[in-house]
Amino acid sequence: PTGLLLKSPRPDGTRVHYYRSGSAASALDPGLLDTAPVRAASLLHVSGITPALSPSCRDLVRHALGKPPGERPYAVSFDVNHRPALWHDGTAPSVLRDLADRADIVFVGLDEAQDLWGAGLTADGVRELLPQPRIVVVKDGGDFATAFSREAGAVVVPALRTPVVEAVGAGDAFAAGFLAGLLHDETLTGALRLGHITAVSALRVTGDHGTLPDAGAVRRLLALSADEWLRTARGEDGDPEGGSPAG
Repeated sequence: PTGLLLKSPRPDGTRVHYYRSGSAASALDPGLLDTAPVRAASLLHVSGITPALSPSCRDLVRHALGKPPGERPYAVSFDVNHRPALWHDGTAPSVLRDLADRADIVFVGLDEAQDLWGAGLTADGVRELLPQPRIVVVKDGGDFATAFSREAGAVVVPALRTPVVEAVGAGDAFAAGFLAGLLHDETLTGALRLGHITAVSALRVTGDHGTLPDAGAVRRLLALSADEWLRTARGEDGDPEGGSPAG
Protein backbone atom coordinates (compact mmCIF):
# COMPACT_ATOMS: atom_id res chain seq x y z
CA PRO A 1 0.00 0.00 0.00
CA THR A 2 0.95 3.63 -0.40
CA GLY A 3 2.03 5.26 2.86
CA LEU A 4 -0.41 7.79 4.26
CA LEU A 5 0.06 10.85 6.48
CA LEU A 6 -2.80 12.78 8.05
CA LYS A 7 -2.49 16.15 9.78
CA SER A 8 -4.83 17.23 12.55
CA PRO A 9 -4.29 20.96 13.19
CA ARG A 10 -5.32 22.17 16.64
CA PRO A 11 -4.95 25.46 18.51
CA ASP A 12 -2.21 23.91 20.66
CA GLY A 13 -0.33 22.39 17.71
CA THR A 14 -0.69 19.85 14.94
CA ARG A 15 -0.88 16.12 15.50
CA VAL A 16 0.44 14.00 12.65
CA HIS A 17 -0.83 10.46 12.10
CA TYR A 18 1.33 8.09 10.03
CA TYR A 19 0.13 4.93 8.32
CA ARG A 20 3.27 3.63 6.69
CA SER A 21 3.86 0.16 8.14
CA GLY A 22 4.55 -2.17 5.22
CA SER A 23 4.17 0.67 2.72
CA ALA A 24 5.60 0.56 -0.78
CA ALA A 25 8.27 3.07 0.24
CA SER A 26 9.55 0.70 2.92
CA ALA A 27 10.50 -1.73 0.13
CA LEU A 28 12.91 0.73 -1.46
CA ASP A 29 16.50 -0.49 -1.70
CA PRO A 30 19.84 0.57 -3.26
CA GLY A 31 18.59 -0.52 -6.69
CA LEU A 32 16.78 2.82 -6.88
CA LEU A 33 20.17 4.49 -7.35
CA ASP A 34 20.67 2.65 -10.64
CA THR A 35 17.51 4.01 -12.26
CA ALA A 36 17.79 6.54 -15.07
CA PRO A 37 16.21 9.51 -13.22
CA VAL A 38 18.63 9.20 -10.31
CA ARG A 39 21.69 8.60 -12.49
CA ALA A 40 20.84 11.75 -14.48
CA ALA A 41 20.26 13.93 -11.42
CA SER A 42 22.57 16.74 -10.37
CA LEU A 43 21.21 16.57 -6.82
CA LEU A 44 19.72 13.74 -4.74
CA HIS A 45 17.77 14.78 -1.63
CA VAL A 46 17.21 12.24 1.14
CA SER A 47 16.07 12.50 4.73
CA GLY A 48 16.50 10.83 8.09
CA ILE A 49 13.01 9.40 7.84
CA THR A 50 13.96 6.97 5.06
CA PRO A 51 16.59 4.93 6.95
CA ALA A 52 14.09 4.44 9.78
CA LEU A 53 11.50 2.76 7.55
CA SER A 54 13.24 -0.58 6.95
CA PRO A 55 16.68 -2.22 6.68
CA SER A 56 16.57 -1.96 2.87
CA CYS A 57 15.74 1.76 3.12
CA ARG A 58 18.70 2.24 5.44
CA ASP A 59 20.89 0.44 2.91
CA LEU A 60 19.58 2.76 0.19
CA VAL A 61 20.63 5.90 2.07
CA ARG A 62 23.98 4.40 3.07
CA HIS A 63 24.72 3.48 -0.55
CA ALA A 64 23.72 6.95 -1.73
CA LEU A 65 26.28 8.37 0.70
CA GLY A 66 28.79 5.54 0.36
CA LYS A 67 31.31 7.23 -1.91
CA PRO A 68 33.20 10.40 -0.98
CA PRO A 69 31.50 13.57 -2.26
CA GLY A 70 33.94 14.12 -5.12
CA GLU A 71 33.38 10.60 -6.45
CA ARG A 72 29.57 10.65 -6.54
CA PRO A 73 27.73 11.32 -9.81
CA TYR A 74 25.50 13.87 -8.02
CA ALA A 75 25.50 15.98 -4.89
CA VAL A 76 23.55 14.50 -1.98
CA SER A 77 21.61 16.67 0.45
CA PHE A 78 20.41 15.18 3.73
CA ASP A 79 17.67 16.56 5.97
CA VAL A 80 18.11 15.03 9.44
CA ASN A 81 14.31 15.02 9.97
CA HIS A 82 14.44 13.10 13.24
CA ARG A 83 11.13 11.38 13.96
CA PRO A 84 11.46 9.65 17.36
CA ALA A 85 8.36 7.49 16.77
CA LEU A 86 10.16 5.73 13.91
CA TRP A 87 13.26 4.80 15.91
CA HIS A 88 12.79 1.98 18.38
CA ASP A 89 16.35 0.78 18.98
CA GLY A 90 18.09 3.89 20.35
CA THR A 91 20.40 4.19 17.36
CA ALA A 92 19.02 7.44 15.93
CA PRO A 93 21.75 9.76 17.35
CA SER A 94 24.66 7.74 15.98
CA VAL A 95 23.04 6.68 12.69
CA LEU A 96 21.78 10.14 11.78
CA ARG A 97 25.06 11.83 12.68
CA ASP A 98 27.02 9.32 10.59
CA LEU A 99 24.75 9.74 7.57
CA ALA A 100 24.62 13.53 7.86
CA ASP A 101 28.41 13.81 8.02
CA ARG A 102 28.73 11.96 4.70
CA ALA A 103 26.43 14.31 2.77
CA ASP A 104 27.34 17.32 0.65
CA ILE A 105 24.58 19.49 2.15
CA VAL A 106 22.87 18.98 5.52
CA PHE A 107 19.72 20.51 7.04
CA VAL A 108 18.97 20.23 10.74
CA GLY A 109 16.85 22.16 13.20
CA LEU A 110 18.74 23.36 16.25
CA ASP A 111 16.06 21.88 18.51
CA GLU A 112 16.30 18.43 16.92
CA ALA A 113 20.12 18.59 17.01
CA GLN A 114 19.89 19.30 20.74
CA ASP A 115 17.46 16.39 21.21
CA LEU A 116 19.83 14.07 19.34
CA TRP A 117 23.30 15.21 20.32
CA GLY A 118 23.16 17.38 23.43
CA ALA A 119 20.85 19.89 25.09
CA GLY A 120 23.44 22.68 25.17
CA LEU A 121 24.40 22.40 21.52
CA THR A 122 24.74 25.64 19.52
CA ALA A 123 24.72 26.17 15.76
CA ASP A 124 28.54 26.34 15.83
CA GLY A 125 28.55 23.13 17.84
CA VAL A 126 26.49 21.40 15.17
CA ARG A 127 29.07 22.37 12.57
CA GLU A 128 31.82 20.93 14.79
CA LEU A 129 29.89 17.65 15.03
CA LEU A 130 29.44 17.59 11.23
CA PRO A 131 32.77 18.80 9.81
CA GLN A 132 32.69 16.96 6.47
CA PRO A 133 29.70 18.34 4.49
CA ARG A 134 30.33 21.21 2.09
CA ILE A 135 27.36 23.07 3.58
CA VAL A 136 25.55 22.62 6.91
CA VAL A 137 22.33 24.58 7.47
CA VAL A 138 21.09 24.96 11.04
CA LYS A 139 17.56 26.30 11.41
CA ASP A 140 16.57 28.00 14.65
CA GLY A 141 12.78 28.03 14.43
CA GLY A 142 11.27 31.33 13.39
CA ASP A 143 14.37 33.34 14.36
CA PHE A 144 17.10 32.69 11.81
CA ALA A 145 19.00 30.08 9.81
CA THR A 146 22.77 29.70 9.62
CA ALA A 147 24.64 28.15 6.71
CA PHE A 148 28.22 27.01 7.30
CA SER A 149 30.63 26.42 4.44
CA ARG A 150 34.41 26.23 4.17
CA GLU A 151 34.45 29.09 1.67
CA ALA A 152 32.07 31.55 3.32
CA GLY A 153 32.26 30.54 6.97
CA ALA A 154 28.99 31.15 8.83
CA VAL A 155 26.21 33.06 7.05
CA VAL A 156 23.19 34.04 9.14
CA VAL A 157 19.86 35.20 7.65
CA PRO A 158 16.89 36.14 9.86
CA ALA A 159 13.59 34.39 9.22
CA LEU A 160 10.60 36.31 7.86
CA ARG A 161 7.89 36.97 10.41
CA THR A 162 4.51 35.74 9.27
CA PRO A 163 1.18 34.62 10.72
CA VAL A 164 1.38 30.85 11.20
CA VAL A 165 -1.67 28.88 10.11
CA GLU A 166 -0.04 25.45 10.33
CA ALA A 167 3.66 24.67 10.76
CA VAL A 168 4.10 21.08 9.55
CA GLY A 169 5.86 21.08 6.18
CA ALA A 170 7.72 24.36 6.63
CA GLY A 171 11.05 22.61 7.13
CA ASP A 172 10.72 20.72 3.86
CA ALA A 173 9.65 23.92 2.14
CA PHE A 174 12.73 25.69 3.50
CA ALA A 175 14.99 22.93 2.15
CA ALA A 176 13.30 23.12 -1.25
CA GLY A 177 13.84 26.88 -1.46
CA PHE A 178 17.45 26.67 -0.31
CA LEU A 179 18.33 23.90 -2.76
CA ALA A 180 16.59 25.72 -5.61
CA GLY A 181 18.73 28.72 -4.78
CA LEU A 182 21.94 26.72 -4.93
CA LEU A 183 20.92 25.12 -8.23
CA HIS A 184 20.33 28.61 -9.63
CA ASP A 185 23.79 29.73 -8.46
CA GLU A 186 22.60 31.95 -5.64
CA THR A 187 25.01 32.85 -2.86
CA LEU A 188 24.48 31.26 0.53
CA THR A 189 22.67 34.42 1.59
CA GLY A 190 20.37 34.21 -1.43
CA ALA A 191 19.73 30.50 -0.90
CA LEU A 192 18.87 31.10 2.77
CA ARG A 193 16.50 33.89 1.79
CA LEU A 194 14.78 31.63 -0.73
CA GLY A 195 14.46 29.02 1.99
CA HIS A 196 12.74 31.51 4.26
CA ILE A 197 10.47 32.77 1.47
CA THR A 198 9.39 29.23 0.62
CA ALA A 199 8.88 28.33 4.29
CA VAL A 200 6.53 31.31 4.68
CA SER A 201 4.39 29.99 1.82
CA ALA A 202 3.93 26.72 3.76
CA LEU A 203 3.33 28.37 7.14
CA ARG A 204 0.38 30.36 5.79
CA VAL A 205 -1.71 27.36 4.69
CA THR A 206 -2.99 24.14 6.21
CA GLY A 207 -1.34 22.08 3.46
CA ASP A 208 2.39 21.42 3.21
CA HIS A 209 3.00 24.00 0.49
CA GLY A 210 1.36 27.26 -0.48
CA THR A 211 1.59 29.82 -3.25
CA LEU A 212 4.94 31.53 -3.63
CA PRO A 213 5.27 35.25 -4.35
CA ASP A 214 5.57 36.00 -8.06
CA ALA A 215 9.01 35.92 -9.63
CA GLY A 216 9.37 39.69 -9.57
CA ALA A 217 8.62 39.84 -5.86
CA VAL A 218 11.15 37.11 -5.16
CA ARG A 219 13.81 38.96 -7.15
CA ARG A 220 13.14 42.14 -5.18
CA LEU A 221 13.42 40.30 -1.89
CA LEU A 222 16.70 38.70 -2.95
CA ALA A 223 18.07 42.11 -3.97
CA LEU A 224 17.45 43.74 -0.58
CA SER A 225 20.44 44.89 1.42
CA ALA A 226 21.09 43.14 4.73
CA ASP A 227 19.48 46.01 6.63
CA GLU A 228 16.45 46.07 4.32
CA TRP A 229 16.01 42.31 4.70
CA LEU A 230 16.22 42.63 8.48
CA ARG A 231 13.52 45.31 8.52
CA THR A 232 11.34 43.20 6.23
CA ALA A 233 11.97 40.11 8.36
CA ARG A 234 10.81 42.03 11.43
CA GLY A 235 7.70 43.21 9.63
CA GLU A 236 8.79 46.86 9.71
CA ASP A 237 8.54 47.29 5.94
CA GLY A 238 5.32 45.49 5.14
CA ASP A 239 4.31 41.97 4.17
CA PRO A 240 7.28 39.96 2.79
CA GLU A 241 5.03 38.48 0.12
CA GLY A 242 4.43 42.00 -1.12
CA GLY A 243 7.86 41.71 -2.63
CA SER A 244 9.31 45.09 -1.69
CA PRO A 245 10.18 47.05 1.46
CA ALA A 246 7.06 49.12 0.82
CA GLY A 247 4.93 45.98 0.82
